[in-house]
Amino acid sequence: MKGKLVIFVVGLILGIVLTLVAKPYLLPLMPEALRGKAKATDGRVVAKRLQGDRLLLTVDASDGAVLATFTQKVPEIDLLVDDGDLVTLGLPGYEPFAENPPILAVRKKHIDETAPSKAPAAAAASEAGAGAAASPASEGAESGMGEQAQPEGPPPAMGEGAQQEGAPPPSL
Repeated sequence: MKGKLVIFVVGLILGIVLTLVAKPYLLPLMPEALRGKAKATDGRVVAKRLQGDRLLLTVDASDGAVLATFTQKVPEIDLLVDDGDLVTLGLPGYEPFAENPPILAVRKKHIDETAPSKAPAAAAASEAGAGAAASPASEGAESGMGEQAQPEGPPPAMGEGAQQEGAPPPSL
């Protein structure tokens, strides 16, 4: 009777200790049904700091701020994520401190912010380029140096094997 009680107590202690210690190592190996569902938490990276062999990201999420600490794949994450990027972290719920949370998605800030304004910027650049290209010809005409014919519109289409005069041969 006493031996069975000792085995029970030792088993109970081992079960509790191994559950606490082995959870971070065994959780990724478990099926998703046993792990529990991770909620996708979106937020903008407001601060990024590399401290030795770990990377700290402060993410401003809708639920609140999350300090994500990464100790695995530090150089890769450091290269991938920058300040201002939108990241999606896989967290079981809101956690203010997260150790090695899975990164589900990263959307770069320069792509998100400039995508709608690309067309007006390109139009303005082409107008500025067209004005700069036309000004030397008009200056030459005003100074009496003779007029140079400027072709308007796109260049004529060339057939296969045709080559413009003075143009380098096509590379293979």
